[in-house]
Amino acid sequence: MVAGQNREDGYILAAKGVSAFSAAENVAVFVEKVYDECTRVEVVSKKTVPTHIFAGNWEKPILDKLSEMLNRKWEMNEKGLANNFFKI
Repeated sequence: MVAGQNREDGYILAAKGVSAFSAAENVAVFVEKVYDECTRVEVVSKKTVPTHIFAGNWEKPILDKLSEMLNRKWEMNEKGLANNFFKI
């Protein structure tokens, strides 16, 4: 669940509460424009209960999915097929 976001400051915060099957986890995604053709993305995944050894690490899956989406957008741009679906 998205807990907070600020497009101007370049971040999204997500939180997952405690359930019968998992402990609470927090994820933050920070986006920073470096220059016109370059953007820096940092994903931080933290478990809220230090003893929860099975908490997922969301950093790689989020970055992999973002890379996949951007590659698809690049391919569509090359073919002249890009649309607002990939608005980032």
